Amino acid sequence: MKSTIIMLLCLTVMVLPAFAEKKVDETKSAAADGTVSIDILAGSITVIGWDKKEVKVTGTLGDDIERLEFDVDGDDTEISVKIPDGRGNRDVDADLEIHVPQRSSLEIQTVSASIDIDKVSGDIEAQTVSGSVELIGKGGSAEIATVSGSIELKGSLGSVELASVSGGIEVTGVTGVVEAATTSGSIVIEDSDLEQVELESVSGSVEYSGPIHDSGSYELNSFSGPVKLTMSGSVNASIDLESFSGSIENDFGKKPERTSKMAPGSSLSFTLGNGSADISIETFSGSIHLMKG
Repeated sequence: MKSTIIMLLCLTVMVLPAFAEKKVDETKSAAADGTVSIDILAGSITVIGWDKKEVKVTGTLGDDIERLEFDVDGDDTEISVKIPDGRGNRDVDADLEIHVPQRSSLEIQTVSASIDIDKVSGDIEAQTVSGSVELIGKGGSAEIATVSGSIELKGSLGSVELASVSGGIEVTGVTGVVEAATTSGSIVIEDSDLEQVELESVSGSVEYSGPIHDSGSYELNSFSGPVKLTMSGSVNASIDLESFSGSIENDFGKKPERTSKMAPGSSLSFTLGNGSADISIETFSGSIHLMKG
């Protein structure tokens, strides 16, 4: 009898997690180029584009989540979770994988969930406080903001706006226009082909490497972090470099001059080729390095 009770208790302990876990698996028809809005508090969101006119949501919900709310109204699809009042909200993680029509636009909001997006060609807006964002682009524009999470972009994108307070920003293989700003995180853009670049950091480093378009505009600013610009191929640009107290290194020959006899900083202005592109780099106490790719 005693052994039977022990066995039953063991089986109960093994079965309880299965009852505690809330699984979701729902599919609904949706517009091929509609808008999908996703709003959860914590956990993880993975969005994958596919060639079906359907939105499919799979994953798990935390104990304090009452249910998944999944509604389609014309071109708009809304996905969120219902958290009842007075539960303490200790376990509100939702780990969701969401398949959407490839040409969908996305609007994603979360507090601490990580966000991964792949194979979506519509415009993308994503906001999170402490979660990271990783996006592999397919041609649309992207507007991404986070407080302490990192941002990583790869692939083909159009116009890109990125903002982070303390997280790093990394962009690889992107075309078009990039505007990125961070307070203490670094900004690194490499292997990209951009016509317009605006990068700004307070204390983090700023790096850009890629070709310079003849009609392009490239503005890199940092208060105390170093700035490095690596230019590949032939360059036709008017270049202005200025640092209040940092050093300037120029691999294209011309040496910087002291800003004034009373200030420790230096500046450098010169032209490469026909000077058609505009390049401007400013720092307060950070160094500037202009390099050949």
